[in-house]
Amino acid sequence: MLLISIVAAGVTSFFHLKTLHSQYWGEESQTPQGTIWAVQTVEHNISAHAYPFTIAKLLNQNRFSEIEEYMYSSFTLTGFAVTTCNEGSSESDCINEKVVAYTKNNNWITDSNIKSHLLKSDFNLLTDSHGPGVDWKYTSPKNHTKIDLKFKPEGKIIGRIYYIRRPSPLFTTQLRNWAVNDFFISSSTDKKYYFQIALMHTFGWLLISILALYAHSALQQKNKIQVKKQALEDKNKFLTAELNRTLSANISKQKEIDSIKEKETEVIKLISNKEKENEDLKLKLKDVEEGTDLWEELVNKEDFLNKEIHTLQAKNELQRAQLVEQKSKFSDSKRYQQQLESQIKNINEHGSKRKKTLEEDCFYHFIDGLNTHCPFIVEYHGKVISEDIGQLVKQNYDISTVEATLSDVLNTFRGMSSNNTNQDIEKLKGFKKNIFHNKRKNVRIYFTGDNDLIHILSIWSADVAPHKSTDKKWSVLQSRLVK
Repeated sequence: MLLISIVAAGVTSFFHLKTLHSQYWGEESQTPQGTIWAVQTVEHNISAHAYPFTIAKLLNQNRFSEIEEYMYSSFTLTGFAVTTCNEGSSESDCINEKVVAYTKNNNWITDSNIKSHLLKSDFNLLTDSHGPGVDWKYTSPKNHTKIDLKFKPEGKIIGRIYYIRRPSPLFTTQLRNWAVNDFFISSSTDKKYYFQIALMHTFGWLLISILALYAHSALQQKNKIQVKKQALEDKNKFLTAELNRTLSANISKQKEIDSIKEKETEVIKLISNKEKENEDLKLKLKDVEEGTDLWEELVNKEDFLNKEIHTLQAKNELQRAQLVEQKSKFSDSKRYQQQLESQIKNINEHGSKRKKTLEEDCFYHFIDGLNTHCPFIVEYHGKVISEDIGQLVKQNYDISTVEATLSDVLNTFRGMSSNNTNQDIEKLKGFKKNIFHNKRKNVRIYFTGDNDLIHILSIWSADVAPHKSTDKKWSVLQSRLVK
């Protein structure tokens, strides 16, 4: 991220400086023109109005030394040149043109390049009977298009006066000279702005990087919390569905148990009736002579009853075994149901406390961010997070508002000198150690410290915050100060 910021600062600085260079110097094809180009346009426009009449007279009288003085009227910010033309010259053709005076400056106009400058410079004709008048003028300072004023000086052409523009330096040349020769301090041309612009872009991108890192960290934390929250919601949905299925199964099991009990009751009742019938049959056998047909009939009937009773008893035993098995399954299912209900209850309770936990986590990371990015150390009493933040959340305070208030209070306090009091910060009277707190805010922050170390004692809403020893929170603040 730091490398990206440095590269970004370099790229944006480069294009900003290039734009500044263009706006400062300008060039022929640029619209609108740069400042220096516009200044030269104004200078040439004034000279084109004033110089031709005077220079023509001086040239006609061969007073070349006086002409030389006019060449430096603009302090070489722009240049001039005067040439002579032989007889027969026209507006478009100067026969045997010879340079007799020009602005000499070793930086940009010399004997070796004067003629190349003349080829691309505007000029006025000079005649031997030159009268006052204006041949042409420029449209505006930042538009060097010439407007023909239809003035034609009388007499034969004896020379020309040229208006030479100082060429704009290349941006790369300016940039190299600034970097090598006057990086920190430059008092001339566009280079004097380079350092400030580069510094502005560097700090700007560093600030953007810091904010981006902080935002990325906060987003990651939010995503982690969201993932945990989603996992809890998914688990809660699964457990709820499983609980509903279990409840339905338990209802079916209970109905099956009740059905088995009803059948068992019927069988027991039937066994009882058969046993009573068997007892009655035994009493009859005592009154019947053994070996008779009636006796045989009663004996056979008794055997049949005994078999029926035995069958019913076996059936009853089977039903009891089924009942025991179903009760065991039902008991296990009820325990599973209770486990599900317990897990769902825990998730719901955790979810109801989730906002508090989230706010505590966010506030902790906010304090951690202060210690990372601020020039002072922020400490806090343990109950600030474990109690105060949770209480503020219960009172529907937005944690971002609490964080903003804390940041403002700490920055205000840090900007105060030892002998200065601020209308937003005051000392709490009644303690040996200085305790400061903010005023006129819904959230009151109590803290101790100096410009290098700040210890937060408590963060309370304004309606419970103490101001005197009789207030409820006074003793709480005292105990936190002691600890």
